[in-house]
Amino acid sequence: MDDAKISRGRLILVCGASGSGKSSLAEALGEAIGCANILHQDNYFLKPFLSYKERVDDSFEGPAHVDWPRLRRDVREALEKSDKSIVEGHLVAADEESAYAAARCDQWLRQCDNASLVVLLRCPPELCKTRRLQRRPREVAEAQELSDYIDRFVLPAFLKYGQPALDALEESCRESSTSVLTFDAAITTVAEQLEILRLAMGDVT
Repeated sequence: MDDAKISRGRLILVCGASGSGKSSLAEALGEAIGCANILHQDNYFLKPFLSYKERVDDSFEGPAHVDWPRLRRDVREALEKSDKSIVEGHLVAADEESAYAAARCDQWLRQCDNASLVVLLRCPPELCKTRRLQRRPREVAEAQELSDYIDRFVLPAFLKYGQPALDALEESCRESSTSVLTFDAAITTVAEQLEILRLAMGDVT
């Protein structure tokens, strides 16, 4: 990939449901373009950790539990120090309390020096669940707890918060002529996604 094709201050957002492969793609893309600044939404949780069986609502899955001011600050600082940064997460498109507003989604494009590329990973809920359960070996009891938690809170919360935000962000990008690529994560591998990104990166400068 031609590194020179990405100008200074450029931001890439990688968005999708939990289990869609966004973390893997962000890491692979960062390695491919020499980007050491990869910010993961999961590192900005506000709530202390609770086991899956202790969680009684979707507060761990909604946008209100993410420290958005700190994440945006870190993005700005990263872009000041380096020529490009990647932000990935299942709620990156939502930001703060208004997951449904296109204006809120567009806030990322305005406050982060304008994202040069937005990557959206679409993936069927059941496949996302399977991938999350298979991320690492688990004891039977833990796997069942996680499976129940995904069914009760993760998938419904994504449909409530994440999916509307992704749809609004995609529409906002197209209206503002921001480069946006949407992948069907059920039928494309990370390697295939990278190859398509390789061809598209020249259009985001």
